[in-house]
Order: sequence, then structure tokens, then C-alpha cells
Amino acid sequence: RSDCGPAEKSANTQSSPIVWDNQVFLTGADEESRQLYSIDANTGKLLWTHDIQGLDDEPSEGTLPKVLDETGYAASTPTTNGRHLAAVFATGELVCVDLKGARIWSKHLGVPENHYGHASSLLNDGDRLFVQFDHSLDSKLYAFDFATGKIEWQVDRKEIAWSSPILVESNGRRELIVANSKSVDSYDPRTGKPFWHVDCLAGEVAASPAFADGLVIVASEGSAATAIDTTATDDASRVRWQWKDSLPDTASPVANNSMVIIPTGFGVVSCLDIKTGKVLWEHQFGTGFSSSPIIVGDKVFLPDLSGKFQIFKLSSTFESLGECNLGEAIYATPAFASSRTFLRGISHVFGIEVAED
Repeated sequence: RSDCGPAEKSANTQSSPIVWDNQVFLTGADEESRQLYSIDANTGKLLWTHDIQGLDDEPSEGTLPKVLDETGYAASTPTTNGRHLAAVFATGELVCVDLKGARIWSKHLGVPENHYGHASSLLNDGDRLFVQFDHSLDSKLYAFDFATGKIEWQVDRKEIAWSSPILVESNGRRELIVANSKSVDSYDPRTGKPFWHVDCLAGEVAASPAFADGLVIVASEGSAATAIDTTATDDASRVRWQWKDSLPDTASPVANNSMVIIPTGFGVVSCLDIKTGKVLWEHQFGTGFSSSPIIVGDKVFLPDLSGKFQIFKLSSTFESLGECNLGEAIYATPAFASSRTFLRGISHVFGIEVAED
């Protein structure tokens, strides 16, 4: 394991790790600094730190946004295409470096009006960098040329959100899916042209969409879990089913072609049939979840807020496969690479070898 940031508090440990080859990347921030880190995936050694300073029109100390400790200034997970690495912070600072930590380009998108702090993670399709900048003033969805930082397109949006975009392949085309506090929208990732729009959410949406078998699954406390058919011919017929019961506040659902797993902040995890929304099982864990679950084969991996890494079978009946107690709270979602998983806790990054069956 290795130390993971400039301070040991939850405000700095919300963003999740990502992995490329033998490097683990993550971010950290506080009122004085914003940083991007590279860690050796084999040893846990800190390889380099990139300070997010020197941006044109970067925010001064007096214009820093107010954020919750539970969100902090570095809640957004970075992204890489193997050549470029990008990170964004609650200050609106967006930076792109190479995999050795050298600055390529940077921008200041403006300080977002967000009463919890900006939390949407970055996404790329290899050539384009997507930034969901949904807040309460002048929301936008951006597509930047990943290599140069040039804006390829941007779309005006109206509602606030803390969820992250996803890319899906459906009906013979690639779609960029984003959710906000009222709706789910699909765009052409090459042009920003809208494909479809469904109003089905309410409240403060932080959970990101999931996708499997042609269905986009969204879930949020205060509204409903909804299955949206990307293959439908019109928006009015896209909603396949809805389910209102134990719903997440921050953790996102995950799905395969048979089942949907929905975690909650109070410890209940539900498994639904993806075709019908029927509940297959529910299980009450002792602690709630901020991390999102990851499916690997027929297993689900899900760290809880007490630091226990829960592992259970992806099946129509609940079956625990064990737990690993890491000894410190985990808010971030794990990253998997080959037979290893990387987790970020309050104070450390953990690299764990996952035993084969």
C-alpha cells in the first residue's frame, strides 16, 4: 500500500484510482493545492506528482467554491487513453498531462455553482475528452480534442448533477449517456447531436448510469430506478420498467445482461432482473456504500464505508464469497487490472492480488 494524498481526510479521497499498464493514477486537493499522482502499480511507490498551478485565469483563493467535506475538491476521477491523462477539480480547473506527468494543456472552465462541489468524473473515447459540467449556472457538456484541448463541440444543459457520463454501443451506434437531476440524455459523441431524452429522475442525482443488453439503468434516492430502452423508436416508449424501493444516493448501479445490482448508502443491496425490474434478492450489509460495485466474471466486488471489501456472487440468489477488511473507510470505487484490484482508502492506496478460483 502507499500514502495517497497531501492529507488524511475524506475531502481528499473521493476520486477513484484508474490504471494504465504499470501506473495507478489518482487526484487529491485541498484549499491550497490540487494535485495529480502516479503510483507504481507493482510497488506502490509514488512516481510523480503534478501540481495544478499556472493555469490561465485560474481561480484565486477568494473565489474557491465551498464544498462539503464528503465531496471535497477532488471528487472527479481522472481518465487516460494511454497517451494523455486528464483531471478536473471542483475549482473548474481542467488539466491534461502525459504519462510522465508533463503538462500538455490546461483550461479553467469557470468556478462551478455547486452546493456540494463538482463530482462528475471524466471520460474519453480515445480521441475526445468528455466533461459533464452540470451545475446551477451555465451548465455544459464538453467534448475536447484530447491531444490539444480544442473544443470540438459543446452542448448547453440546464440542470445540476453529480453523476458521470458513460459511453455505450447500441443499435449500431455509439452513444454518450448523461444523467442530471431530472432527465437522462443521449448524444452523438462525435458531434454532440442529441439522440434521445427521457424525464425520469428527481432530487440530487449523484449515481451514474449503468448499461447492459440495450438498457440504460439509472437509479437515485428520491425518484426511481428506471430501465431505458436505447433501441426504442421514440422517447415515449423508451421506459421499460421502474422500481421504487431501496435506492442509492451516491453509489451507482451496475448490470450485466441478466441482472442489475443497486447499492445504497444505508447498506441494502438489491438485485433486480434486468428485463423486468423484478427483485431477485435484497441483502442488508452492516455498513453503507459510497463506492460503486464492479462486476468481474460472476462476482461482484463492493467496498463499504467501514473499509470492508465485500465480495458476493452475481446470481439470482444472494451468496457471500467473503470480505477483506482494509482497516480504513473507503469512498472511492475500485479499479481492476488483470488479476489485481486497486482501492483508495482514507489514507492509503491498496494493491491486492485477486486469487483465481
